[in-house]
Amino acid sequence: MGKHKERNMVYGREISSKFAVAIREKRKQLGLSLEEVSEQSPSSPSPSYISRLERYERRNPTFSLMVDLANCLGMDLNSLFRLSINIEDKGEDVVDLFQNNSFSIEGEIVNSMEIRAKLMEIVRTIIYEMNVNVSYKDALNLLEKIREFHQEKEEMMKEGV
Repeated sequence: MGKHKERNMVYGREISSKFAVAIREKRKQLGLSLEEVSEQSPSSPSPSYISRLERYERRNPTFSLMVDLANCLGMDLNSLFRLSINIEDKGEDVVDLFQNNSFSIEGEIVNSMEIRAKLMEIVRTIIYEMNVNVSYKDALNLLEKIREFHQEKEEMMKEGV
């Protein structure tokens, strides 16, 4: 093992491959060239250095470069750091997924807060309120929530929301 590689591992500066993939995908999603990222970054990394980071050939960016890349690419700094050191995200509560993420139903992006709320109610009921000893009343309550969801969904499809 080379002297620099050993030192980087000891000080924890070697990034994970997830970091490399994330910055490359985000740069491409934004339609930015390596040169544009280089020019927009206050630490002025060369385009070839950024390219080597993206290809996981360079594995030890400075803290300031990581901050610059996050800002330039509009990425959440905490998430980028977590990726760089390969900390697994424990994920969001399943109910929160409907509120915090984009999704579609029958090919239509759901922007309606009413639809999201109805889905959260259904999932919350199934996960947190129902168990193996479900009563008819609980089942009817869930069916009513599902019916309300479908009504909202039909209205959304008519309106194209």
